[in-house]
Amino acid sequence: MNKKFYVLLLFVITVILSLNTLADSPRKGLIEEATSTACGPCAMLNPNFQEWVFNNLTILVPIVYHSSYSKRDPFYQDNPTLMNGRINEYYGIKGVPQALFNGSELNLKKPEETDLSKIVGKTSPLTISIEEKRNGNDDEVTITINSTKEITGKKLRIQVLEYYVKYNAINREREFYWNARKMLPDYKGIDFSIKANETKTFKQSFKLKSSWNKKYIYIAAFIQDDANKDVLQAEHNLKKVLTAPLSIDNKYLQIDGWAISKKEIKIKNLYDEPLKVKIDTTRSFIPAGWKVEINKKSITIPAKGTQVVNISISPHNKAGFANIKIFTEPISKKYYTHKKNIDINVLSKVTKYAVYIDNDFRAFFLIKSLSANSKFASKYAVVPLKKDILEHYPMENNFDLVMLSYDFFHKGLMTSKLASISKQTAKSLKAMVEKGKKIIITGEVELYNAFTPERKDDTEPKWKDFLSNTLGISVNGIPEWRISLKKENNIEIPIGIVKFNAKGIKNDPIGNGLDFTINDFSTIKTDPFVHATENIKSVAPKARPFLYFDNKKNKVGGVRIINGKSRAVYLSFSISAIKDGTVKNKLIGRILDWLFAKGTSGVDDNNSKLTDNRYLTFNISPNPVYDNATIKYTVLSKKVGNVQIYLSDVYGRVVKQMVSDNLTAGTYYCNLNVNDIASGSYLVVGVINGKTVTTPMIIAK
Repeated sequence: MNKKFYVLLLFVITVILSLNTLADSPRKGLIEEATSTACGPCAMLNPNFQEWVFNNLTILVPIVYHSSYSKRDPFYQDNPTLMNGRINEYYGIKGVPQALFNGSELNLKKPEETDLSKIVGKTSPLTISIEEKRNGNDDEVTITINSTKEITGKKLRIQVLEYYVKYNAINREREFYWNARKMLPDYKGIDFSIKANETKTFKQSFKLKSSWNKKYIYIAAFIQDDANKDVLQAEHNLKKVLTAPLSIDNKYLQIDGWAISKKEIKIKNLYDEPLKVKIDTTRSFIPAGWKVEINKKSITIPAKGTQVVNISISPHNKAGFANIKIFTEPISKKYYTHKKNIDINVLSKVTKYAVYIDNDFRAFFLIKSLSANSKFASKYAVVPLKKDILEHYPMENNFDLVMLSYDFFHKGLMTSKLASISKQTAKSLKAMVEKGKKIIITGEVELYNAFTPERKDDTEPKWKDFLSNTLGISVNGIPEWRISLKKENNIEIPIGIVKFNAKGIKNDPIGNGLDFTINDFSTIKTDPFVHATENIKSVAPKARPFLYFDNKKNKVGGVRIINGKSRAVYLSFSISAIKDGTVKNKLIGRILDWLFAKGTSGVDDNNSKLTDNRYLTFNISPNPVYDNATIKYTVLSKKVGNVQIYLSDVYGRVVKQMVSDNLTAGTYYCNLNVNDIASGSYLVVGVINGKTVTTPMIIAK
C-alpha cells in the first residue's frame, strides 16, 4: 500500500511540475518595409507585396515605415523621429522601397521567394502576449513575455500601428496597411533579458492622436538582437482579417446598348461568419445617361450562405462601362475584411473606343477630348486597366481604338514582368494591331525601362517584342529630367517644374505647324506636369517621328506607326502636361483624324503617290490640311485630255472646284485654300477623259 502511495505521489508531483514549466511558442516573423507616398516603384511593387503579406498574416507581423524621400508624405510627417530612426539610423536604408524579414533584406520584387521555412513549423522559447486598456484617447499597453530558456542582451520594441488608411498619394497609391505610428517608449527600444521559465511584464502608455482612426489602432511587440538585427519572436493584437469574403457568379456582363437588361446575381459568403452586404450605386461608376436599378441594396448573408440580387440596367443606346460596387463588413466587430469591395462590371456593346485608366488623373484629358469630339463622344467608355477586365473583355474583340496613359510614377509598370497586368496588356495590344485597330499610348520612361540592360531581368519580353517589332520603336539615350531636383539625405527630391518646347515636323499630317510649351506649371504637388521625357528611336520604317523637343530633331517625343491596316501613336509625355487647352484639343484632334483617315497611304508624310493608274496621279501636301495645301498632279496620257480636279464630301457633293482644263502629259500644281471649308473627311477627285481617280483628304483646323 505504501509503495502504491509513493508511486501515485510521484506521478502527481510530476504533473504539477509539468504544469509549471513553460512551453515554446510557434515562431512568427517580423516584416518591415520602408516606403513613401511619392515613390513610383513603391506604387508598382506594393500591391503584390501586400497580397503576399495578407496570405501569410497568421505567421507574419508587418510594420510599414515611411521615409524622408518626400517631406510631404503624411505618414512621415506624423513621426519623422521614428521613421528616420528606424529606417536610416538603425537599418541604414538609403532608398525606397526596401523590405526586411526578421531584420534581413527580402526581395520586394518577388516576396513569394522569401524563405519562410525559418519560421513555419518552428518554435521560439519566447511567448509574447499583448493587452490594451483604452479610456478615451488614453491607451495603456501591457506586454507579458515568458521564456523557456535564458536570453540576455536583447531589445524589446513596442510598436503602435494603424491597420488601414485610405489616402490619395502622389504616386497614386490609395490604400496603406500596417502603418507605423509610434514606438514605446521610443524607437531605441527597451533593454531585455530573461531567465529560463521566467515571466516578465512591461507597461507603457500613450495618447491616441486625433488624426488616427481609433478603431484601426493596434499594438505589435518583438524581441530583436541589435548585434545582427535578427528577430527572435514577434506578436501583434491585430484582429483577424477575412480576405476576399465574397464570391459572385456573374461579375462580367455585356449588354446590348438599346435594350433593358435584367441580370440575376448570386452572392455567396465564403466564411463561417455572417456578413452585411451593401450595393451602393452612389459610390459606383455609372456612365451618364445609364439607369441602374437593384431590388436589394442591403442584405445580410449567413455564414456560408447565398443571396440572389436582381439588377436592371438601361444604357439608353449609349456606350459605356459600369462598375457597380458591393461592400461587405462582418457582423462581429472581432474581424476586419480585406478586399471587401467586389465589383460587378458591365460593358455596353455600343462601345467602340476605350480609355484605360488606373487612377491616373492625367488620362482624364483623353476622356475630355473624346467627350468634346462629336465623332467619338457617343461611342467611348472609361475602362479600368485591370488584368481581369482585360481577360474578360478582350480589347481586340470589343474596341476599334484604345488609349493608355502611363506617367513617371509607373516607372516601368507598362513594360515590367513584375506587374501581373503587363503581359496581358502587351498581348492584347499586339492583337489590336493584328486586327487593324488603333492605339494611342503616352508614357514618360517606359521605353527606357524596357530597353536598358540593367532592366533585362525585369522587362516583360512580350512588351519588348511589341515595342520593337510591332511598333518599330526603341529609346535613344537616357530620359531627360523635366523637373529641378535637390539632394536631401542622399536622395534627390523634386522641388520645381521645368517648362520646355515641343515642335511638330513640317508637312507631317499630325505635327505640321505645331509649336507649344509643355510643363508651363508651378505647383509641383497638384499640377499634371511630366517628370521626365525620353527620346523615341524609330527602328523600322513603319514608325515615323512627328514631334520633337527643345528645337532638336534628335529629341523625338512623338511617333506615328502604320503596321498593315493598324495605326498607332506613341508620345513620351502626357497630353495633360500641355496647359493651353486649344493646343491640347488640336493635338488630340489631329491624332484621332490621322488614326481614322481612310487608307493608310492617304495621309503619309513623305508625300508618296496617293493614287496611281494609267491616266493621273496625285500628291497632296500637307494632308491633313490646316489652311492651304498644294496638289501636285501628273497627267500620264499622251493625248490632250480634259482634266477636272475638285473636292467632294463623303456623299459625293462637290465642295470646291480646283482645275478644269485641257492638258497634255506632264506635271502640274494647284493650290487649295480651306479656310471657308469645315473640318472633316473629304475626297480629292480627278477626272480625265471620263476616267476617275480619288484619294482621301483630311481638313483639320
